[in-house]
Amino acid sequence: MMAVEPPALPSRRPRERTAERSQGGNHADPPPRDVGSAALAKLPRTLASIGLAALLSIALVPAAALAGAQQAWAEETDASNATTNSVSTLNGTLGALGTALSSENVADAPAQASGENAFRKNASALETITPDTFAAEQLKSKATARSSFPTIQLVDGRSITYNIDRIYDQMINFNFSLSDTSFVEFNLNSFDKGSMYYRVGAFALYDSNENLLDGIYVDHNDTLTAGWILPAGSYNLKYISGDAGYKQTVTVGYNIVESGTSQYQMIPSDSRTFAKAGSIAIGGKTVLGVLFSGVTLANGDYVDGHYYKINVAKKSSLDIVLAGYGTTLLGIHDSNQNLLHVIQTNGTSTDPDSASLRTKVLQPGTYYIGVLCNDSWAFSKPYQFSVKYTPQSIAGASVSVKSKTYNGKTQKASSVTVKMGGQTLKAGRDYTVSCKAGRNVGSYKVTVKGKGSYTGTKTATFKVNPKGASVKKLKKAKRGFTVAWKKPSKAALKQTTGYQVRWSPKKSMKGAKAKTVKATSSAGKKCTLKVSKLKAGKKYYVQVRTYKKAGGKTYHSSWSKAKAVKTKK
Repeated sequence: MMAVEPPALPSRRPRERTAERSQGGNHADPPPRDVGSAALAKLPRTLASIGLAALLSIALVPAAALAGAQQAWAEETDASNATTNSVSTLNGTLGALGTALSSENVADAPAQASGENAFRKNASALETITPDTFAAEQLKSKATARSSFPTIQLVDGRSITYNIDRIYDQMINFNFSLSDTSFVEFNLNSFDKGSMYYRVGAFALYDSNENLLDGIYVDHNDTLTAGWILPAGSYNLKYISGDAGYKQTVTVGYNIVESGTSQYQMIPSDSRTFAKAGSIAIGGKTVLGVLFSGVTLANGDYVDGHYYKINVAKKSSLDIVLAGYGTTLLGIHDSNQNLLHVIQTNGTSTDPDSASLRTKVLQPGTYYIGVLCNDSWAFSKPYQFSVKYTPQSIAGASVSVKSKTYNGKTQKASSVTVKMGGQTLKAGRDYTVSCKAGRNVGSYKVTVKGKGSYTGTKTATFKVNPKGASVKKLKKAKRGFTVAWKKPSKAALKQTTGYQVRWSPKKSMKGAKAKTVKATSSAGKKCTLKVSKLKAGKKYYVQVRTYKKAGGKTYHSSWSKAKAVKTKK
């Protein structure tokens, strides 16, 4: 077979080496990092050698070298404790700022000019990126009879080393599968035994449909760390030698940093455009992402970023907290992709930084969050951010509580409606309710306590009203009628001060006249009332209700169903 040539990946500038070359001449060290005011320094292409391990402390044990074309697994690594501790550190950075942001005195944060300009530049650059830009389809065109090349199955937490000692082994397929959306990390190294130093090979990531996702060059003995968030499926990480005819030793370390979305919200790393923005929930779990440095521009700059879609369900401002390495930029856009706010971190390659933002009040609708970066200190490393509705005081809400009817038992408020800003809040999510139980007719205190996006308390009352009465009998009389209603029980009578009877020639009871009957009066004891001086031969609608005086207030039952009677002429 013919030797496979390297893909036409964009060339990159020198970077600090992890090991010096034993042959091939001397190589100058790279210039120091420029951290200009706009944080838009020209950046190296490859991932920083410390990679995700700086944040997540992922330690891959080096694999034993292989003899000939045989493979051997390295000792298995257990990095779970270190990973958990480092993620906790980043969570602490995020949480501390979130605590400060909970203050109601936090002012709206306008976009800073330098950060906004940097964000716009990176966003514009990212729009031009396609898979062809950073790897092209030449990986396929150069690899005839691809099935004949070595194929190795990767195992989580292990490294694999493969020796290329034959010309026709110049491409290696490293396969792996994911059962759930996962944050995966690779430590990539190629030791070239020829005369090359730069671009001795390239790695490219494909999905199961042979779609090229990302690609990157490696230099001699230069360990790179690359991280992606990928959906469930099968993948192929392809290595292709750039020094045809010479032996190489290729090492790939593979780790699943986070799997599933029980702890974080994770969106696949191909969300580099508004069209591919993944949806995240406001007030949900922290969003976890990772930046990849294989995306390059025609002018030699490097950039990566991801977009997220959010649905603002109510009129509110948002509190956003970002934690990341180097200069990581976060911007929020409206549905028309207009940039509204920008914040940025100012960390280093080893120490993360945080930034916070309280947006202006947003109308309900779709918005986008972009996380962009062209800082080598942030490449290959995770970032996190949280999005929550700005806490609002529930003291300004309107609270209505459905009344209860006396039944001789102790009762509590069970139907509470809380509205704020024209929207009905959700019990359990936005507020909790506590109240004093009541048995007798009267008013009882209800306390609504804000929760989630709402703070403070609001008090209201719920009523226990007396049990109602019903019209038992109507007897017509000359220019009048006599009404009788059902007598209350002994217990209900103790909660009844008297009765009210009303009548009207209209069924709607409009313009009705009423008369009060005390329960202790002769008529009240008999539960009857004679009404006179009405129009002769006229139809009247009659209703009755009870009332109770307690605590300086009067409580009424509902009116009974209306019954009709026609007076005599």
